[in-house]
Amino acid sequence: MKHQIQKVIILPLLFSLVLLTSCEEEQDKTSIEITSPQQGDTFVRGDNVAISWTAKGSVYETFCVVNGSTHGRTSSSSGSFTWRAYSTRVGGIEPITAHVTTENGGDAYHTIYVTVEDN
Repeated sequence: MKHQIQKVIILPLLFSLVLLTSCEEEQDKTSIEITSPQQGDTFVRGDNVAISWTAKGSVYETFCVVNGSTHGRTSSSSGSFTWRAYSTRVGGIEPITAHVTTENGGDAYHTIYVTVEDN
């Protein structure tokens, strides 16, 4: 009888642990990558730069942040927009960050750095 009570308590606990672990693993598989431009690319101030990204995993929303502004917000796993290159940073090095959020509140980021030069 004592062993049956232990089984009744332990088995549901083990099942819950496995279920929680698999949910965490699914969330950890969500990722995003900037596909264009490439890390280290250089542009001239005023250039029209095509920025695109692709996310994998459980996608709720994706978007990109450049110069402190959000662009290309979508519920799709991929997105793009055209950015008119400018930088207010010393040296013209500008971060571009793609962001993905999941339905269960997870998120992932990918940041690259490009250079914007004056004419």
